[in-house]
Amino acid sequence: MKKKIIIFIIVLIIICISIVCLFGLKYFYNIKENNDYLLPDKIETIDLRYAPLYNISTANALNSTNNFINFQTIKLNDNDFVEISNIIKTLKEDKSFYDCDCIIFDELELIVNDSYKITVGSDWGEVEINNDKFPVKISSELYDKLINIEKINNDKIFNKIETNNISVLKENENINIIDEAKKEEIISNTKYLKVNINDDYETYDDGYIYTLNFDNNVSLYIYNSKIGYLKSDAESTFIIMDGDIEKVLTNLSKSNKYRSDIIYSQYINMTDIDKAKIINNYEDLVKYVEKYNNYKYDSYGNKTEGTLDILLKNYSSLYFDNKSLALIYVPLTSGSNSVSIENIIEENNILEVSYKINAPSIGTMDMSGYILLVEIGKNITQVIYNEE
Repeated sequence: MKKKIIIFIIVLIIICISIVCLFGLKYFYNIKENNDYLLPDKIETIDLRYAPLYNISTANALNSTNNFINFQTIKLNDNDFVEISNIIKTLKEDKSFYDCDCIIFDELELIVNDSYKITVGSDWGEVEINNDKFPVKISSELYDKLINIEKINNDKIFNKIETNNISVLKENENINIIDEAKKEEIISNTKYLKVNINDDYETYDDGYIYTLNFDNNVSLYIYNSKIGYLKSDAESTFIIMDGDIEKVLTNLSKSNKYRSDIIYSQYINMTDIDKAKIINNYEDLVKYVEKYNNYKYDSYGNKTEGTLDILLKNYSSLYFDNKSLALIYVPLTSGSNSVSIENIIEENNILEVSYKINAPSIGTMDMSGYILLVEIGKNITQVIYNEE
């Protein structure tokens, strides 16, 4: 009996050892199969860290002497956390990096479980584990998701200048921005964050090249970079702008000095001398409208509305105290055609207006016409025009 018990125990031990070995081998092969992954299966936290408008190393260098710009840290939650964690779990060392002429541009950082750091660029990245660094390929899916999260956060943290009026001063030439679309373009390209710079704003970066003047005595000085200096009665500070305001202002045509409009006049049998005319006072405007108005009539033959009545409605005698109107008549051979103003240039007190006639492939055979209107200063003595 005793012998049978001993044999039973031995068999049981063998079975246990076999089971342990079996699971051990399975565990071993699972580990072997997955040990290329750099991050643990269980990801508990992910923080996105970045410096607005700078890559990480540049921002660190700028911050080494003073707190130039504040880093942003976003704790990922909900769908963002799930999507990003599922992607980064599969990151593996990509040894092809060592054989290519590639660089890792550190646009963003991911801090995983407070222990693992992933440097993220548009193409390549790097996983840092206990001071060891492993190059990894960054998928467009991961990069685009992170850039979108950054953009959403930037929309929250960047300040916007609130104003109704904008003028641009460059080399003693002051351009008053009247066009609403151009105003919005300037405002959208001057969203800003404060940065710490101790220099004199007048001499910083060899001096500013543009001055933007806004409502409430607010001025913005523009340099050859994304840096600007915002000055107001409340405070004055260097800023960094989320946009390319220098390019916007460089491309700012002198035509932005002028408010323009296009008025449908119908066909007018106009004298050549009046086809490009400067109106300096309200009385001359009334004479012009009375001479060239095309009227509508009621069933009794009474005049009800004129195509040029809008000129008298929009411009009173007060307007002509310090401004004039340039009126250019463009006749058209088809009522299906339209006109657009392409450019307005002032030189030596002469205003040149370029326009384009837009014609469909099939048009009507009726005569028509438009008047191009430009609000001008009293210094303008002549108006010329050409079709592009």
